[in-house]
Amino acid sequence: MQFRVGGLSGLVAGFRDAAAHPTGVNWASQLSIQADRLIASDVIWQDFFVTPADTQVAADGEHGVSAPTSTFVANANITAPEAMASVLADIQGHAAAGGTTATPVLQLGDTSAAVKAWQQLLNEWIARQPGLTKLKLTGTFDAATQSATMALQTAEKITADGVVGPMTRQALASALGKG
Repeated sequence: MQFRVGGLSGLVAGFRDAAAHPTGVNWASQLSIQADRLIASDVIWQDFFVTPADTQVAADGEHGVSAPTSTFVANANITAPEAMASVLADIQGHAAAGGTTATPVLQLGDTSAAVKAWQQLLNEWIARQPGLTKLKLTGTFDAATQSATMALQTAEKITADGVVGPMTRQALASALGKG
C-alpha cells in the first residue's frame, strides 16, 4: 500500500513541480519513476500475497477459493517516460490555451512528443489487429498514423476522421484495456 500512496503522492508533487518549473528537468522520466511505484505495488501484491495464499489454499484442499487480485495499473506502458511526456504535453497545451480543460487535438502534420506517445500506444493496439502494420515512432502525425487512427476509430465505432481528440483517446484506452 505504501508503494501506491507513495507513487500517487509522487505523481501529484511531480506534476506540481513540472507546472511550476517546466524546464531544466526531464519531468517525463521523473514522473515515470513515480508511476513505476504503482506497478511495483501490483507485483508485490501478486508475488508476496496472492501466489503464497493460493498455494496454501490449494495445499489445504480448498477448491473455488482464491486470494483477491489487485491490479492498480492495468497497462504498464502508461507509466513509460513517453506516455508521461504525452501527459505533460497535454498539460502544457491546457496552459497555453488559457487554462481550458480541453485535451489538445493531434492531427495530420503535427509533430511532438505527444504524437510519438500516441504512435506508441496505437502500436499496442495494432499488434492485436491482424493485417495492420506497426507505425514508425517518429513523433510526426503522418498519413500512416492518420490511417491507423481511422482504423481504430472504425473498430471502436466512433467517427473515423483520423483526428485524435478525447473520444479517440478514450476509445484506445478502452480497446487496450480489453486485451
